[in-house]
Amino acid sequence: MERDDHIAGLAIDRLTPVDIDYFFRTLADRVPRRVSDELADVLRNLRGRVQQLAVDLGATTAMSADPADVHRSAEAVVERIGQMRRRAWRAKIDGRPMLDHVRRQVGEISADLRELGIS
Repeated sequence: MERDDHIAGLAIDRLTPVDIDYFFRTLADRVPRRVSDELADVLRNLRGRVQQLAVDLGATTAMSADPADVHRSAEAVVERIGQMRRRAWRAKIDGRPMLDHVRRQVGEISADLRELGIS
């Protein structure tokens, strides 16, 4: 299965803020600390995506956090999601509603986990 097929199969357009919250609450436990050299770039990308999403959502502490600390970045995402109201989900990031941006990132992170061999 290709990466795009995996993301399409997730039906990310139907994810609710509650689904997204659950995804990030359980994410840190699923991300390995180390992987083989062949998968190092995938793990680095996954970590970077989580950290960047935290920054996109306004978690200022995520900017200075260690990218390898997925737990801290995921906690920042969960915290920001918990503070958001319905109106905030409609705000724009790169011309798209924030909810769509977050959904897309969930799909990308999920595809990274799949490449790492983690469901």
